[in-house]
Amino acid sequence: MRCWVQCGFLERLKIHVEPLKKEVLRRRFLPFGAHLLSVGGHITKSPNAHPIIMNRILKLEQAALLIACYIVSIQLGHPWWLFLALLLLPDISMVGYAVNNKCGAVLYNLFHHQGVAAVVIGIGWYVSQPYVLLAGIILLGHSAMDRVFGYGLKYTTSFQDTHLGKIGSSKS
Repeated sequence: MRCWVQCGFLERLKIHVEPLKKEVLRRRFLPFGAHLLSVGGHITKSPNAHPIIMNRILKLEQAALLIACYIVSIQLGHPWWLFLALLLLPDISMVGYAVNNKCGAVLYNLFHHQGVAAVVIGIGWYVSQPYVLLAGIILLGHSAMDRVFGYGLKYTTSFQDTHLGKIGSSKS
């Protein structure tokens, strides 16, 4: 049985294909490893997505980043224990949640955003200040560690709502 299929940039052209060719055509126009498709303006999961495998790959990537930050701090001449001692320091930003969720999320995200860490590293490198550079490395390592454990940047709705999904015992 034949069916009509509309494909991405060929939207106006209707291609007459057999049902088995439909899958081949869909895969041909998707980039390798595509996990999200925009369907009618909504983001949906690809039927071939393997979220568990992808989640593990991303966690391994963040673990490698954490280890790299530790190695770089040692290579910069800092004692081996200093990175480990300062690693949890960015969590002081959670004090913003004592005010309200919005203030807490903004402050938390400022200290846990990897882009901010990269800017601090760049500034420390540019002005040749080893402790500014170390602060950026600590920020980057800490955010990588949080991503390994499933903690992400926070939404203003609640501490449990992160860009990686809901955390804590109230998952739903």
